Amino acid sequence: ALGLYLPGSDAMSLRAGELTIEQQATVVHELVHALTDQHHALDRFTPTEDAAFACRALVEGDASVVENRWFRSVVSTNNVAEPPDATDYQPLPEPMESDAVAPYVLGSMFVELLLAQGGWDAVDDAYSHPPASSAELMQPERFLNQDPLVPLAATRTQDTIWAGSFGMSTIFLTLGQQTLTRSSVAATQSV
Repeated sequence: ALGLYLPGSDAMSLRAGELTIEQQATVVHELVHALTDQHHALDRFTPTEDAAFACRALVEGDASVVENRWFRSVVSTNNVAEPPDATDYQPLPEPMESDAVAPYVLGSMFVELLLAQGGWDAVDDAYSHPPASSAELMQPERFLNQDPLVPLAATRTQDTIWAGSFGMSTIFLTLGQQTLTRSSVAATQSV
């Protein structure tokens, strides 16, 4: 990671070195987290595992949309073709990469939809009433129509190995998707 902001910390950490355009984009992304934390107390989210994923996607999507808009404005005003490659980047194995990238991709798509529906006020409202599940990210009409999934009652037995939430995003990633793309997300809409 080039930078990190931890909710409630009032501090941002950045990798030392020259402030490249990629690091500047990271600063923009992390500053969005800091600003959002000041207005919405990001450390207050303590929902189920799947709801936590949905909240993280909202947070990362919000920051990613602003970061991408900032970068596009830099590209258009400074004739920068693209950010330089990170020479020390070591990719994760594909399943882990998809899992790590999912909140950013799904969150960006979700925030762009909110912006199209109601501008930044809609994004702010989403922080007040965050998505309750990854299904609301992958099927945003559920969120927009306030039609959340009804959780199934879990039955614990002596043979229970694991108990927790297993949301749509986890199922999507578990079923063997090698990359997370807009087309693969769209394919889950018919399920």
